Amino acid sequence: MSKPSFNRSGQRMLLTKSDFVPGSYRRRPSNLQRELTDNDPFPFGVHKGKPMWEVPTKYLRWFLEQDWSVKWPFVRKFALKSFAPPPAPEPPPPVVAPKSDPAAAQRALDELVKVKNSLCGNN
Repeated sequence: MSKPSFNRSGQRMLLTKSDFVPGSYRRRPSNLQRELTDNDPFPFGVHKGKPMWEVPTKYLRWFLEQDWSVKWPFVRKFALKSFAPPPAPEPPPPVVAPKSDPAAAQRALDELVKVKNSLCGNN
């Protein structure tokens, strides 16, 4: 951030050299010093003044393709964020198998063998 500038009478100047694009008399987009939200007005062009959510997706894609879009970093960030895929849902928790009791498993197997033998006529 640059130091504040003062004029000859000692009053603070509202604009400084850093407020201007080098090599021109155009002002930098200083009104975009924070992250844009859906309700902020679009700062330039055909859709100037419209809420950001009203600006067509096609126009935002076109904006991102332009070389001069780097002069509007906060608009670029908003446009890129609006095209980002939604976050992936959290995976379900892993299924934990119940602890097995070898003795219980053996008893169940013995019971099945008894039932089989009784049905087949084997003792």
